[in-house]
Formats: sequence, structure tokens, C-alpha cells
Amino acid sequence: MTAFAHDPVMLREVLALVEGLSPRRIVDCTVGGGGHAQALLAAYPRARLLGIDRDGEAIAAAGERLAAFATRVELVHGCFSALREVVFDHDDALADLVLADLGVSSHQLDTPARGFSWRHDAPLDLRMDPTRGVSAAELIDRLDEPELALVLHRYGEERRARRVARALKQDRPRSTTELAALVRRLVPRAADGLEPATRTFQALRLAVNDELGELAALLAAVPDVLAEDGRVVLISFHSLEDRAVKQALAREAQGCVCPPRLPACACGHTPTLEVITRKPLRPRADEIARNARAQSARLRAARRLPRSA
Repeated sequence: MTAFAHDPVMLREVLALVEGLSPRRIVDCTVGGGGHAQALLAAYPRARLLGIDRDGEAIAAAGERLAAFATRVELVHGCFSALREVVFDHDDALADLVLADLGVSSHQLDTPARGFSWRHDAPLDLRMDPTRGVSAAELIDRLDEPELALVLHRYGEERRARRVARALKQDRPRSTTELAALVRRLVPRAADGLEPATRTFQALRLAVNDELGELAALLAAVPDVLAEDGRVVLISFHSLEDRAVKQALAREAQGCVCPPRLPACACGHTPTLEVITRKPLRPRADEIARNARAQSARLRAARRLPRSA
């Protein structure tokens, strides 16, 4: 297994948002290589951490990295869509901090056998948990051409989705390099130099892992597991994730969510969160210089309001 390197993105900003909170229970929904978790456990000696990750290799790596804090750490191999169940199955206490560093990890991108990158010749897989679900190659086989075009358009925002979908169904690529070569024949390189296959890889990865569905379930559970004045911190890496996070936090920060045409409130919804970051925080220049993959990161955070409000 490739060494699980993990340079935690926007760590300074995460720590700053937690400063003064003195969290006693932390839930890291994407524990990965344990970078954020290690820093938080070192900063707060009384805190306990529940780490979740759907990637079994990440859980193993986090266990090694956090060995010095073993008595304060519990790791769970599973999806963060089950946040509510995982939190209450392992402890009845509410969380003071819920952290999620969304998207694909550097380890997944840099491990050829995982099939996440066109830079390595590997089976076309793209699963974050290779023990479950179908691979990208199998997904291409299962979907018909219109369904596949919809995936490419919706999740990759690929303007040539129909053309690419038709070629995928005809050629049935089985490796990352075959897929990249196919897309390059159909999609010109963008003016900013973006690899033509980027959007197709993103779309297939999001679909294979149901990333937006998982994120929606996570966001719905956050108010239930946060303690009063607790923080939720979410780091996203593309517009679809960031839009979902922004809309969910805004929805939980408002009162009535009934359609405007109703003469009176029928939903009874009350605010559960107060948005802390009116605009997303961005990585600093020195972090981008050290870790170019941090460039697209967007951080949004909110505070749990009193349940009696």
C-alpha cells in the first residue's frame, strides 16, 4: 500500500474556528490520514475523537498516526451519511465539533491501483471503498446512453456530455488511460490548461460513490448531533459540493421554509444553525504554495443554536 500522506487542508482556519470552544467531543467525518484529527487532539488534551471514513486504508493509516492518542480515539469504517447512527451508537454525548474534509484524498489520487487519476494506468475503479458498490467501468456498462450523459452533465458539468456518453458506451474503456484518451479525442483542452478528462473523471467518481447523496444525508444530520454552541466545519473542493453546503447551512439558519404562497406557516421550522462564514474561507497563499491541491478548497462553518430557540 502506498504511504498515506495527509497534509490537512486549511488546518489553521479549522483551529481558529474552534478556538475558545474547548471541545470535549470531536467527530471527524473524513478522518483520512488523521492530519486534522492529530492537530485537534494535540490542541485539546481533554477531547475525545470519533473518526469516520469509508476508505479502509484511511482507517488503518489514521490508526497508526493517532496511536499516541489511542485512549481518546475511536475509528469507524463507514459512510458519513450514517453520521447520526454512528454518533449515537458509540456514545450518547453530542459533538462539540463536526468536521468534514470532502472529496477525494491525495492518497486515493496518488495510488495507481485505485484508478482515480488519468496520470496512472490502472483499472477504471474510482470507488472510495473498493469493497462495496460498482466500479466506474461497471457503471458505464449498467447505464444506458441518456442516463450516462445525464451523469456527465449533472456531476461533471461536461458540455459535450452526449458525445462523450456515446463514445463511452461504444468503446467501453476499462482503464484510466483508455478513458482519458477517449475523452481527449472529443473534448478540446480548455484555455486554462485543464485536462479534458477532468470533468468526466469527476462525474463518474461522484456517481460511483454517490457523493452528493452522502453529503446531503450528512448535512441533514448535523443539527441533531451538535451540542449547543458546537461548530460544524465543512471543506469542499468543487462547486457542486460547495453549493450543497451553502444551501444546507442557509436553510438551517432560517425560520419558516414554507412556500411563499402559503398564508401562514405550516412547517414549524425554527433555526438550528447560525452561519459563521458569510463567504467561504479560502486557503492562504503560503498553503497553496506548499500544497497545490488546496487551491480549490472552500471552507464554510456554522454554530449550533440553543435547542429551545
